[in-house]
Amino acid sequence: MNTDSMARFTDTPLWNAKNNRKMWPMYLKGVTDEQRRIAVPIQNPLPQALPPTYIETAEFDCLHDEGLAYAKHIEGVAEYVEINETKGTFHGYDILAKHPITRDSVKKRIDFMKSIIYLNGLDCPHCAEKIALKCGKINGVSKADMDFINKKMYISHSCDKATLI
Repeated sequence: MNTDSMARFTDTPLWNAKNNRKMWPMYLKGVTDEQRRIAVPIQNPLPQALPPTYIETAEFDCLHDEGLAYAKHIEGVAEYVEINETKGTFHGYDILAKHPITRDSVKKRIDFMKSIIYLNGLDCPHCAEKIALKCGKINGVSKADMDFINKKMYISHSCDKATLI
């Protein structure tokens, strides 16, 4: 992709536009045209629906703009898209596991995953709605939405997992 971030970040640590240009011919060596097309998700037709999606970008990453473009591309198809644009970071920044930015991003990733609750075996729509209403009243929960057909509940919260359980 020819994006602003690809043009700007040619010498950033770990991964940059120069590395990216070298990687593609190696990655795609010996593949068919169909495999080449599939290798780039934004160039593929979208399914009718996608699950909730979390996209994280690094500020000084040659792939930053591609991440945002993909988020925009799947809007309306994904149940919802959550974007975490990290500041002061480069591609692979989370190798610094103890850095506050990494810790914050890991927390956001976990919170996103915890916000999606699958309810297998629930066969009563009325009961499902009652569960969502009760969950919405938990201290720290700002929203609880039930998707009965897909047996999922989405919870927006600021509390820890132990409070939800």
